[in-house]
Amino acid sequence: MIHVCYALHDKNGKYSRLTGTSICSLFANTKAWVTIHLLHDKTLTGENRQRFIELSRQYVNHIVFYNMDELFDIDAIVQKYVGTARKKGLSLQYSLASLYRLLLMHVLPKDIHRLIYLDSDIVVNCDIQNLWNEEVGENGLAAVPEMKIFHWEKANETKAVCNDGFVKFERYFNSGVLLLDLDVYRQYPTLLKDGLSFLVEHPTYSCFDQDILNYVFSEHCRLLDVRYNTFVETERRRGGGGAVSAIYHYAAHNYSMWGSTDAFAQLLSHYYQLSPWYDDTQFAVACQNNLRLGIRLCANLVRGVQGRRVVFCGHKDILPIVQRDLIIFPESIFLNIFPQDNNFSVAKLLRNMRQLRDEKPTCFVFMDILFQQWSHYLVEGGFQPDWDFIDGTALMLALKGDAIPTSQGLLDTL
Repeated sequence: MIHVCYALHDKNGKYSRLTGTSICSLFANTKAWVTIHLLHDKTLTGENRQRFIELSRQYVNHIVFYNMDELFDIDAIVQKYVGTARKKGLSLQYSLASLYRLLLMHVLPKDIHRLIYLDSDIVVNCDIQNLWNEEVGENGLAAVPEMKIFHWEKANETKAVCNDGFVKFERYFNSGVLLLDLDVYRQYPTLLKDGLSFLVEHPTYSCFDQDILNYVFSEHCRLLDVRYNTFVETERRRGGGGAVSAIYHYAAHNYSMWGSTDAFAQLLSHYYQLSPWYDDTQFAVACQNNLRLGIRLCANLVRGVQGRRVVFCGHKDILPIVQRDLIIFPESIFLNIFPQDNNFSVAKLLRNMRQLRDEKPTCFVFMDILFQQWSHYLVEGGFQPDWDFIDGTALMLALKGDAIPTSQGLLDTL
């Protein structure tokens, strides 16, 4: 029996659907029996609970529900630290579900000794038995380092917990896929409270539960191959030919699947359509809404640039889409911000931006899923947000999802 855990906080019903799609992909590709351990709160509706049960029965597997609201007063635990944290500048941008994995040692039965934890925005496009058979580190944890996920060859300056020396850059892992020895994990009963205290003392650490886990476990955990946590946006940047046998992570809200011809969106859509959440009418409506969203985003961009030259900035793999769909900006140019082996250089980007701005009035539109993580460097370099530069991530996702009509169709619409 393989034990897999998910955590769910679902204010609007979207994450139940996403979690169900992930579980469906796991069941569809795994031969062994699987028990799902779903950590949830009062936001799980009776209808969605029944769908999870139906899905498990469909694949002759098992699911166990753990109501975290009944087991813990997590709000009270967190609120003890909120006042102090906010005074020190901690943003506290997190989902309650992200904290549930820090309480696993108190929730799961003692006769469960090994566990896989998965984020809801995961598609398991392989047999999960492969991950289950991997070894963990001496501290009972195995995960994929972000250095491999993003194909970095040098330090990522956006990880403050690494810059301050608490975690070695090459050992900083992503917490969306974890393999745990629960007998060892249970030796950290105060992980949540100790972790929150650590964040209060370091308010610039923005990855919340992931920074906590790295602070505690990174030194002696086992680092896994990237096939166990492959970021979809990274594969899109690198121009990957399509999905292979791997665990795909649709992180940073990168899970649009409505009407897209993108291989990874189609993969997500495939498993969604196999799940009890699929409704063909709702699916068609969502695709149409995505089209309207793309048109609206593009119209907003036209108003925002106010006649200036537009420089679209991103990875070279989106250049054909920009050329195809954004002919309404005749003076626009494209700036590849990952010119050499996908290595990103802030200094070089700022030099290029200043040179282009000196030539003529320019608005830079950044089409990069990780833009928010490094955009502060642009401000520090003297560029004004929402005027000198615009976050075009939503527009990029709409373009990739075929949400904007091409060429003349877009001109006619606007």
